[in-house]
Amino acid sequence: MGSTHHKGCCSTLLAKALEGCDLKSYVFSVGLKPGPKKIREEQISRRWRAHIKEKLGIKCDFYSLKHLNTDQTSAILGLGIAATHNGHKSIATTGLYIVNENRRNHEVLKKVRTPFTGDQHC
Repeated sequence: MGSTHHKGCCSTLLAKALEGCDLKSYVFSVGLKPGPKKIREEQISRRWRAHIKEKLGIKCDFYSLKHLNTDQTSAILGLGIAATHNGHKSIATTGLYIVNENRRNHEVLKKVRTPFTGDQHC
């Protein structure tokens, strides 16, 4: 299976998981359904492995998908909103998840023109 299949499959799973989820719910609560109670990290990892990875042949783990989603959210909406989305009290925590932020920042900085740099490209 290619990575495109995994992304599509995971997107479908996430869309299904979000059904019935409101702003005050955890997406994966008791029974891996939306609800008010947070489950332990090891529970989601164990259940993801047993019910998703092994049954569907998906290689990515739950937290690698969380990293990817957080990175994409940060790229679109900014680090602060990504932190809020993840329920992080500290942006530093969210910084652990935004795997492509340095590359994006580097690309932006390469395009910055100041009086010092003029039209020179680095």
